[in-house]
Amino acid sequence: MFKRLSTRLTVLYAGLFGAVLLTVSLAVYFAISSAAQRQVRAELAGAGAVFERVWSLRSDRLGEGANLLSRDFGFREAAATGDAPTIASALENLRLRMRLDLAFMVDAEGRVIGADFSPADKRDLARAFELADDPSGVFMLGGEPYQLVSAPVLSPELVGWVVFAVRLDQGEMDALERLSAIPLQATVLHRTARGAWNNPRAAPELNSARVGRFIEGALKGPAAPRVLDLPSGRAVALVRQLPSTDHDGGAVLLLRYPLALALAPYRPLLVVVILLGLAGLAVVGWGSWALARGVTRPISELDEAAQRVQRGEDARVSIDSADEIGRLAESFNTMAAEIRERERRITHLALHDEETGLPHRLALARTAPD
Repeated sequence: MFKRLSTRLTVLYAGLFGAVLLTVSLAVYFAISSAAQRQVRAELAGAGAVFERVWSLRSDRLGEGANLLSRDFGFREAAATGDAPTIASALENLRLRMRLDLAFMVDAEGRVIGADFSPADKRDLARAFELADDPSGVFMLGGEPYQLVSAPVLSPELVGWVVFAVRLDQGEMDALERLSAIPLQATVLHRTARGAWNNPRAAPELNSARVGRFIEGALKGPAAPRVLDLPSGRAVALVRQLPSTDHDGGAVLLLRYPLALALAPYRPLLVVVILLGLAGLAVVGWGSWALARGVTRPISELDEAAQRVQRGEDARVSIDSADEIGRLAESFNTMAAEIRERERRITHLALHDEETGLPHRLALARTAPD
């Protein structure tokens, strides 16, 4: 491809250095990526533990408030007589005091008092309280996940349940993120009746079948962070199973941290490595060219000298080193001198023979009869 030896040597040396540079850069990148993933995995595991602690403390607080109201004599009397205004007033007062998103009562017949829900949500609530004596956990209302805690109202028989709920919306997720050492992304997903994982308020890519398969795989194994491939980029993700009112593990907390953000602090180091590598490549390229020139220049001089010898001219190359090329030049000078000396002797003998008539006598001897 390249006819000149100096060009081939330059390309060879620069290519070898480029290969070494690429190998080192990839090794640095993978080492940084591995270190960043280990750090993110540890942070996600810590964030999951923090969320579980927050969940437990809030469940205890909601449970205490619900039990306090369900045991109040006046509230139990109102629940037993079906006094909806009194029930609603008591629930609203406690909701404001405890800063809850929802506070309502579900009576023994499944009717909701103190809150206005869609018919579908009312049916789901009635079904949940039919299947459990004290349902609590994640419950979907109006297409949004809520952390729900209930307490039975006895007067003296069961007349209903006091229900307190906190919306697990983006604000709640932002609060969790502020408790973490890294800006992670948190989302609550709920299993639908068809088995898919869904949150209508979440990003569309989180409601995909790919994320569903990831969650299913995570629930079958140990609770450890894993790499999740999303259309927006790769992320390290952790799945935490949450209590659900249907008691089938139908709610999870998905914690994510994009690898691009994890690698962001290391980008200046990668840029420095690449710039130093390019500078080194330029130096090696120039050095390779200089080295190739140093190797090929004496060879070119030997080639020119050999052509002069072939033309019968005097030829001698300078000896600048004592290495292999220097010894080759010395041998060439010796050979060229011997050739020149042999040519001078042949020429001298030819002139001498012409002067003494030796060619004529030799011709007569060749033509004389035997």
